Amino acid sequence: LDAGHAALELRHLLRRLFAEATSIRVSEMDSGSSGSAVLRVTPYHGLNQGADVVVKYGPIENIRREYQGWQAVSPFVHGLRMTNVQKVVLGRNLAALEYSLVGAVIADIVSFSKFYALSSVKDIARMLDQLFLETCDLWYKNMTVVAAMDYGKAYEGYLGLRQENLQSQYNVKYGDKPLTERDIRFPNLPRKMINPVAVYCSGEVPPGGRTGVCLTHGDLHGENIKVALSSGDGWLIDFGRSGEAHWARDFVELETTIKFRLMQSVDLPSLFDFEDALMSADSLDGVQPFDHDDQPDLQKAFQCILHLRRLASKVSPKLSSKEAFSSYLGALFYQTLNYMRLSKLIKGGQRKNYVLISAALVLEKLMVLQDTSEELPTA
Repeated sequence: LDAGHAALELRHLLRRLFAEATSIRVSEMDSGSSGSAVLRVTPYHGLNQGADVVVKYGPIENIRREYQGWQAVSPFVHGLRMTNVQKVVLGRNLAALEYSLVGAVIADIVSFSKFYALSSVKDIARMLDQLFLETCDLWYKNMTVVAAMDYGKAYEGYLGLRQENLQSQYNVKYGDKPLTERDIRFPNLPRKMINPVAVYCSGEVPPGGRTGVCLTHGDLHGENIKVALSSGDGWLIDFGRSGEAHWARDFVELETTIKFRLMQSVDLPSLFDFEDALMSADSLDGVQPFDHDDQPDLQKAFQCILHLRRLASKVSPKLSSKEAFSSYLGALFYQTLNYMRLSKLIKGGQRKNYVLISAALVLEKLMVLQDTSEELPTA
């Protein structure tokens, strides 16, 4: 479908969504994947302005999955910041749905990515509390404990991650660190590290263990959380990947969004210290020292991630502290590996190196927690 025909079909969809309006004003809020986008639409009835709404449009199958995902999770979303689907219309190639964000003034709404850049740690923590402990509270209260889960198979399914596509991307990005070598080293870092991609490709990542499954959003990056700038309240959109999955899935996606997309530092020694401090804890609610007041970008990200992990600990009381931490890190490892394939999201040599370092330190901690016998690099 070329751009001209897509624009014409979108006009027809909007006419059907707002058939009772005499005119509408449309502005783009966010561009999405696979030709989708999020619009802010203001309907007019004669000279009278109606309430703004959010419209998501894209290929029919994408919108159909999104509506089905919303149907699956909406009975278990509560509180004052619900997301409702008001109407869905289908065209020949495209479809659109109309969201209402209960309690929101759409003109005040921004993405979490923008909110993060403009807000304090305290305000971000408050929004995360509201999202996980109020809006999505029932998802985690209804968690089912499973005796064993292979995190590799689970997250390969969620992310479309495969050994062959990761290996090809790795060879392009890290050609100076061949997979035949078990360890990796970077200049100015205090020690060598295990090569996480070599371990993954050899099938030696610890398989997993006792954990939980529950409803999840499934695509919780910075554009799918909408936040009111004036109040700090948050709403979810885009439920195309929603459904029952590993309990930590949304937490680790948001953590990696903060690390690899919102945090801007390119100083590799400082980034190593950042990851090393996060991995020094023995539980999700452990407190780690990290004093980098001279780098407020890193300090802010560190505090936000600590808070996110504390929330993960709060919503997983059916698991022991070790089980919760181990399963969180298992999920985090595969979510981090996936960023090696996302060239558009990790621009620059130091940023791609940071992703590799992060995956290495997560894997090392995971191997310790799961009592892997392999000796880890120390110097």
